[in-house]
Amino acid sequence: LRCSVSGQVTIDGKPLNRGWITFVPGNPTEPVASCYITKEGKYSIPVKDGPSVGRQAIEIRQLATAFLSEPSIDDAKLFTKATPHALRKLRCDLQSGTNLVNVTVKSK
Repeated sequence: LRCSVSGQVTIDGKPLNRGWITFVPGNPTEPVASCYITKEGKYSIPVKDGPSVGRQAIEIRQLATAFLSEPSIDDAKLFTKATPHALRKLRCDLQSGTNLVNVTVKSK
């Protein structure tokens, strides 16, 4: 059973300018869902493409630090935790229907 999810991603208090959000289920037989994050840090995945209901790991991929800049390998970063020293990975519990998941990450 899939669900829809939307929200905003911020890094160091600012909306992520260019990147991807991915929801990875705990069960490897369930679908992985991802989508592009807009310049306001917002994302939206409709139910037909959405993640499955239940516990999900969240991965944030930063592709550039400024929206107008060309992506470079120097700007590319993968965030799987809310802070670099956090013990736990980013996670959420998704319910059937519509879910709002705002993600806040600190890079330092």
